[in-house]
Amino acid sequence: MAEPTAVPEASGDARPAARTSGPGRYLTSAVATVVGVAAVVHALRMGVGSAAEPGPGLWPLVAGLLLAGSGAVSTLTDARSADGPVVGMSLRVLLGIAALAVYILAFRSYGLLLPTPLFLLLWVRVVAGDGWRPAIATAVLGTAGFWLVFAVLLQVPLPIGPFGL
Repeated sequence: MAEPTAVPEASGDARPAARTSGPGRYLTSAVATVVGVAAVVHALRMGVGSAAEPGPGLWPLVAGLLLAGSGAVSTLTDARSADGPVVGMSLRVLLGIAALAVYILAFRSYGLLLPTPLFLLLWVRVVAGDGWRPAIATAVLGTAGFWLVFAVLLQVPLPIGPFGL
């Protein structure tokens, strides 16, 4: 049996990573696969267009295929592992998927400038586990960067939120 992988704690010490067995060990990978398949179905309904004129569903299709594929590979890898997957990050992965889903829904209703900094702040602080300074810097600079690239440089029409932002 392999030795447990060391996971660094906040204090800098290392502790053995928690491992799981049974059907729960596949939960994160299975959720990623299901979300990916749902994204593919939704993207196909949106229309992917052609190579000359890509439709609105093209990039959601690519992202869904990547998510479903990586989830399936992860599930198969976990099934072959005798020790089971490391579960310390599973809750963070599920939280990240949930945060992304909420962000996508909020983006359409509230535009870029309201949900994006909140999403980035949550992502960096909670999902990635970084401190407040990098989280705030990423939220502010990331939102400004998205706006600059997509709204200004590429002139992509972004949804306008209820406050005109």
